[in-house]
Amino acid sequence: MKMTDWLQLMDEIAPLSMQEEWDNSGLQIDYGNEEVERILVALEITGDVIEEAISKKTNMVVVHHPLIFDPIQTIRFHEIEGDYIIRLIRNGISVYAAHTCFDSARNGNNDRLMSLLGIQRYSRLNLPGKGFEDSTLARIGTLPE
Repeated sequence: MKMTDWLQLMDEIAPLSMQEEWDNSGLQIDYGNEEVERILVALEITGDVIEEAISKKTNMVVVHHPLIFDPIQTIRFHEIEGDYIIRLIRNGISVYAAHTCFDSARNGNNDRLMSLLGIQRYSRLNLPGKGFEDSTLARIGTLPE
């Protein structure tokens, strides 16, 4: 699948416009692959995830927790984040994070969890407070008896 089509598909599933203002979802490492051929999905980037992606010859890792949250001033190979970034780029692996946009999305993490709990009738709950005024991260419902 072409990278542009894949990015459009991800934005339909979990629109980046739904992410919280403090979040950093989206394409975090763009190796320049024109095609997305093999994808590894994980909670977050770890050394083991990178090794698995390399061994399985994937060219995209999709994670829930972003590898990069804050602006990076310097990439240092002896620091974990820098080491991960360098290893991913050296191996031609792009990284996409779907964090709060996937939590908020219809049929995303929170909707799926409600379903797994057997809660069929639930609603989105806005969370007042710092950074959460317009959030749709929460769901509220009643457990079945």
